[in-house]
Amino acid sequence: VTALAPKHEIAIGFVAGLFGIIALKTWLRKVCDPCEHLQSGDQEVRVVREIPSKGYGQVEVVMKGVQLKLAARSDVTAPIPVGAVVKILDRSESVVVVVPATASS
Repeated sequence: VTALAPKHEIAIGFVAGLFGIIALKTWLRKVCDPCEHLQSGDQEVRVVREIPSKGYGQVEVVMKGVQLKLAARSDVTAPIPVGAVVKILDRSESVVVVVPATASS
């Protein structure tokens, strides 16, 4: 029981709940995102679905013992065949931008 009016108690509870939701969402995103530190230098990244010229395909990478398949996009002019090893240049959500590992950056 407080000396505050009910509308003030509701407002304080709403702000506290909103802060808690934002904090929990941020923490869960950091903890549950296995791709957060995805860098091709540490992992072998292979194409599992051909990536057409300037198009989309799929790559596979093993992160901390978990096999991940990610959508991949390439800006190179030639298609990248299945089984090719690629280098990740950038990541936006679950789509990675790749180039063949033999291509110079």
